[in-house]
Amino acid sequence: MGSRLAWFALLIVLCAGTGYYFYANRPAISEPPVVDTSTRDRYLTEKIQTSYQKVVSSPRNAAHWGEYGMVLLANDLPKPALECFATAEKLDSTNVRWTYLQGYQLAQETSADAVEKLKNALNKIPPQESKHVAVALLNLAELATKLGDPEQGLTYLQALPTPNPFPDRKAYVQALIQFHKKKYQEVLDELPKLLNNPFAAKPACLLLIRAAQAAEEKALVEKYEKLNKTLPQLEWEDPFLEEVAIFREGIKARLNRMIFLERTGELISAKELGEQLVQDYPREDVLLTYGTLLARNRDFRRASDLLKKAHDLNPQNTEVLFQLGLLNFVQGRSAYEEGKLDLANSFLNESITWLEKLTKEKNDHAAALGTLALALGYSGKRSRGLAVVQEARKTLPDRYDLALVEAELWMLEKDAEKMRAALQQAEKIAPANREVQQVKGQLEYRLANPPRKK
Repeated sequence: MGSRLAWFALLIVLCAGTGYYFYANRPAISEPPVVDTSTRDRYLTEKIQTSYQKVVSSPRNAAHWGEYGMVLLANDLPKPALECFATAEKLDSTNVRWTYLQGYQLAQETSADAVEKLKNALNKIPPQESKHVAVALLNLAELATKLGDPEQGLTYLQALPTPNPFPDRKAYVQALIQFHKKKYQEVLDELPKLLNNPFAAKPACLLLIRAAQAAEEKALVEKYEKLNKTLPQLEWEDPFLEEVAIFREGIKARLNRMIFLERTGELISAKELGEQLVQDYPREDVLLTYGTLLARNRDFRRASDLLKKAHDLNPQNTEVLFQLGLLNFVQGRSAYEEGKLDLANSFLNESITWLEKLTKEKNDHAAALGTLALALGYSGKRSRGLAVVQEARKTLPDRYDLALVEAELWMLEKDAEKMRAALQQAEKIAPANREVQQVKGQLEYRLANPPRKK
């Protein structure tokens, strides 16, 4: 009996000692970063404060630290986000997210510290998760090249999984490597292929500008600088960042969510969110974005009301002017095709008014010039419409959509030969383009079946 008690006492001592050892040697953690939310909108403030309180309530919970970091990173607060990811990694070193997101953000800053983090993340990713493997390698390849080692960048590219899930990003990094090797002509020859990819277009255009400058191709510099002004900044596809995007808040994020709902067919939910946004934030950007969404979905009366309010707030906003011109043109052309010519002219004349305000100040807005030309054409001023589009084509010779506009005006003139010549020019600018072929079929049909006046 005494022997058993002694062994039991020894076991208690050993357990207590082991527990104390792990307690004493557990990773030290700092206080969670406090973010000033006084200038943030209420949606984002609530999100940040909720995530912060989770960390305070469970300071050794890696998932709560990681979530707080993702909230901060998603909402343009990268420095405190890095602190959170570092602590999350200390508390759970097996979770690749926290390691990768540190490496990703450090890579955005072209920091050499990102290399180790991205390599560590790569070692934690199961090989079958090809998208995750690929983004880690692509980040490493791009970073190595920017840090002055394009050969190492090429080595990372060669390690990409087969098939590579991100061929356009690989092509961009290959062009970046060629740029750092001073092979500028190869960049100028190969990179324009990426301009049709919305995710690749902005970085490709910026690299084309640098290559054209290095090659002293002034005309190309001017061409790509003009194009760059029209391109949105979109993130490369990245499965890790998709998780982060869920935590985006604030007006911009809510606008993006509204557009996402529309694109996925949930138009009622998109409208509910849009109406709430314009009620809470009757700002120019909110009115413009929601008004444009409504116009796309043919809710023209409400769209016009919102866009005119946006115009009242900023009469110089070129996108507002364009959208007002466009929505009136769409209604005018629709009425024209139904044979309701008086109604058509009413909308078309208003469209012309808005678009002329825009194009008098800004003569390189291809979409506005094309729409103005069509509005003039459908309102009976076809010679003026042709003059507008032909002058625009001299300034912007690479725009196939302007060639399609000219073809449509020749269709209105019932000049089949000139219509087909303009279509051939559009095909030459954009070979095998689906939109060109679609418009070609529509114009041929409409030439043979003109609308009747009602």
